[in-house]
Amino acid sequence: MRYEHIPIGPTGNGRKHFGESQIDVRKIQGATIDPNISPLETAHHEAAHVVMAFLVGITVIEATDKPGPGYGGYTLTTGSASAYKSALVFAAAEAQGSKGTGKENESPGSDMWWIRALGFEPSEMVSRARNMLSNEKNQSKILAVATKIRNKRFISGSEAEKVAEDAEKETVIALTVYDEFGNLEHARTISTTHHTSHIEFLIPEEKFSPQEQHQLAA
Repeated sequence: MRYEHIPIGPTGNGRKHFGESQIDVRKIQGATIDPNISPLETAHHEAAHVVMAFLVGITVIEATDKPGPGYGGYTLTTGSASAYKSALVFAAAEAQGSKGTGKENESPGSDMWWIRALGFEPSEMVSRARNMLSNEKNQSKILAVATKIRNKRFISGSEAEKVAEDAEKETVIALTVYDEFGNLEHARTISTTHHTSHIEFLIPEEKFSPQEQHQLAA
C-alpha cells in the first residue's frame, strides 16, 4: 500500500484513476485556494484591497483582474469611508508586495498617489496595512479571494465576502471510490483545519495496474 496525492482543482473537485478504480474528491466546505497564486498577479493585488476593505468595514461592490484603459484591474467600494480607512485599503496591495501600486513614482491615480492625496504618508500606511494583514487568517482570506478573482475574472462584493468567510471555516472534503463497473466501493468525509490543494489517500497495491505493481515491488 502507498499514499497517493489526489489534487483538488480550482473548482474544489478532483479525480484520479488507479488501475480500474476511480477516486473522486469534492470540497463541500471551506475556501478553494490555489497555493501557486503570486502577489505579482493582479488578482492578488485586488484581493488585498478587498480583504482590507472588509477589515475596516468598507463595503465592496465588485472586483476584477480584467485590465482596462489605464488600469490592470480594480476594486470598487462605497465612497462613504473615512480618509484613514480608505488609505489603508489603498495601502493593502503594496503591503503584500504586489506590483502596480505606484511605489516607484507615485503616478497619478496609483495606490500610493491616492494615499498621499488623502493626506497620509504612503510608507506609514503600508506598514500599518502590513501589520493588519500579516496573520494567517487574513493571509488565507487574501489567497482565497485572489483564487476566486483569477478563476472568474470578475466577482461581486457578496461573492468576495462569502469566499473570505469560507476561508475561516474548517475544510471538509467528500471522498468516494468507484470500482471498474462504476459501483461505489467507499465513501467518507475528511476534515482539516488547513486549506489544501490535495489530499492523501492510502491505496492498496491491487488497485494499481500490473505495471505500477511491478514498480512498487522494485
